[in-house]
Amino acid sequence: MLFLGFFIGFLIIHVLVLLIGSLFINPEKLPEKNGFHRFMTLATIDVMLTGMRIHVKVNGAEKLPTQPFVYVSNHLSVFDPMIAMLYLRKHRLAFVSKKENIQIIAAGKFMLASGWTSLDRDNNRAAAKAILTAVENVTSGKNSMGIYPEGKSNLHPEKTKLLPFHHGSFKIAVKSKAPIVVAVIGNTRKVFRQLFTHIDLDIVRVIEYDEYKNLSTGELSDLIYDIMLKNIKF
Repeated sequence: MLFLGFFIGFLIIHVLVLLIGSLFINPEKLPEKNGFHRFMTLATIDVMLTGMRIHVKVNGAEKLPTQPFVYVSNHLSVFDPMIAMLYLRKHRLAFVSKKENIQIIAAGKFMLASGWTSLDRDNNRAAAKAILTAVENVTSGKNSMGIYPEGKSNLHPEKTKLLPFHHGSFKIAVKSKAPIVVAVIGNTRKVFRQLFTHIDLDIVRVIEYDEYKNLSTGELSDLIYDIMLKNIKF
């Protein structure tokens, strides 16, 4: 009971720090260095996953390049980017995310300040700007960037392992000429039904720019779709 009291107290203080800190984040003028905001974001994710008794095993981490990359994975739930960001933290991973996620109170501002990019699918001009921002993050060395080419969570992976890809999401890789890290994740939908969940995050392949520079975004999308589909385990 004493531990639980300390944990709840720590959680309340942590949330208050996030709320207050978010008041000083201007989405129109984000900090060039995101050390504090990234630290707070990762700490929040760590507390959340620990409290929910989520155990993560990363397989194939030795394949990851040392330079910034574009991370591509299947998408099952809201926990996917949290897990990838936390467990690949030394690579300063951030994500391209739909604008609705960035609008979450406090958390959305910390995401932006940690290098995340807001994508408005209904505004072509804003979407193009988001892609260019993500490319700049990678080419400048600020962040590795993650995308979910399915475009939404796969709610029924037991029926359909992988949803169709949006080819345009691969423009970030093509324009940045960065290595593409292909990953698959499993079990994150089970987090909603049970407290003790084991999750595998598998780094299955790294595709260097020289390997895909002559491919169209559609061809690159199809290549990665096939790689991912063969490595998803359910």
